[in-house]
Amino acid sequence: MRLIFYSFSLILVMSLAYLANLESVKTKATMHSANLLRTEVDELKEELNILNAEWALLNRPDRLTDLVKWHYRELKLMPISIKNFKSIKSVELSKPSNRKE
Repeated sequence: MRLIFYSFSLILVMSLAYLANLESVKTKATMHSANLLRTEVDELKEELNILNAEWALLNRPDRLTDLVKWHYRELKLMPISIKNFKSIKSVELSKPSNRKE
């Protein structure tokens, strides 16, 4: 009887060790994929920062003004200035109608 109990205990311990090893392998694989995703996110953030810097460089007001001057004949663009805008008080807003449908 003792032999059966020891055999059963040994098989149970080996089964639990195997299941623990499987969970360890799954955890390591998940951690590896999480690290890959974290690396990819960091690379994409860096790329986004570079694109934002390029966008800011390309949209400098002095550069845009020069582009307007250089390509005036083809595009007929006017330079942007404060004179091109109206004050908000001069804009007439329509009042919503109270019709029920």
